[in-house]
Amino acid sequence: MSWTERWTTLSMPGSVWTDKDWYTDHGVPKGATVFVMFWNYNTAYGDGLSMRPNGGSMTNRYCRVDESQGTDNHDYDIMWCETDANGINEWRESGAGAIGGYLYGYLENVSHTCKQDQWFPSATSWTDKTLPATPGNSVAGLQCQNASSGIIYNVGVRANGSSENRQLSLDPYDYYNHGYVSWAQSDSSSIIEHYANNITYCFYKYLGYFSGCVYSEDWNSADPTVDNTWQDLWLGTIVPQTGVLVSFILMNMDTAMHWAGLRENGSSLDRRMAIRDYDHGSRFGTGALCKAGTDPNRIVEVYSSDRYETEFWYSGYFEFGWGHKIMGVTPGKVMGVSSSSIKKIQGVS
Repeated sequence: MSWTERWTTLSMPGSVWTDKDWYTDHGVPKGATVFVMFWNYNTAYGDGLSMRPNGGSMTNRYCRVDESQGTDNHDYDIMWCETDANGINEWRESGAGAIGGYLYGYLENVSHTCKQDQWFPSATSWTDKTLPATPGNSVAGLQCQNASSGIIYNVGVRANGSSENRQLSLDPYDYYNHGYVSWAQSDSSSIIEHYANNITYCFYKYLGYFSGCVYSEDWNSADPTVDNTWQDLWLGTIVPQTGVLVSFILMNMDTAMHWAGLRENGSSLDRRMAIRDYDHGSRFGTGALCKAGTDPNRIVEVYSSDRYETEFWYSGYFEFGWGHKIMGVTPGKVMGVSSSSIKKIQGVS
């Protein structure tokens, strides 16, 4: 596996399915899986971004974001899709045609399969879910959504048998249900767990899975300790290798917009999002990805314009091609170190 971080402004496709040549346009290697960080800048409508394999027939594979609250005050999330042997896939804006986006990064030498399944939960608790038409021991990517226009609800996903409480409350939508992308390792029977505290308005969009890799989940607050500067975050106590791909969820929990960002240690890319404010007292936010540093402390960099009003949830890391145990240890505990040992910022526990 090889992850390359990017932050390149994209010309968006409009509402018609359009070929996107990532190799020619942006130098992305042929066959890579491409990730886009996108947002909606329409202040009256929600929107979404759809991506599918080149020549595919999927019409319902989209990730949704709610309406914007104004300039630099948007709802964000990530979307991804594999490219073919020529570096091409297809994409479209699935709503009002007011999407902006960045090339967020790409993965090489990994097998990804797109999905477009969706479902509501069957119970208000952590419940088993068998992923449809998915091989066992895959890593699933889902957008966890609040589909209510007036009530805050909690929603999340995790590995089958996990004790991590990987769920967050989400503000109700203004125009379109919205949420955040989260990842979960399925077991040998293709089962994960999902959580909701309402079966009518909590919603899951299953967007795809990676094969031949392990996702070791976690759930820890990793908030910056200063405002308006990129700051080192140490992951060395729980990430066993240098250079692995780590996942976060970045949230704004204020009535005003705030900037939040995640990038590789030493990067000069301005990978910040102007995450929109809430209307009902909860959160808006996005999934995020970054490669941990090659130093012993596995450093990444985080940014917040207001550390008291943003949340940074470290949610796990990917390892590709290692099988399904790490040095003989089942994912979720690494080298005898529990997930509670994570947080160390700028050398301070």
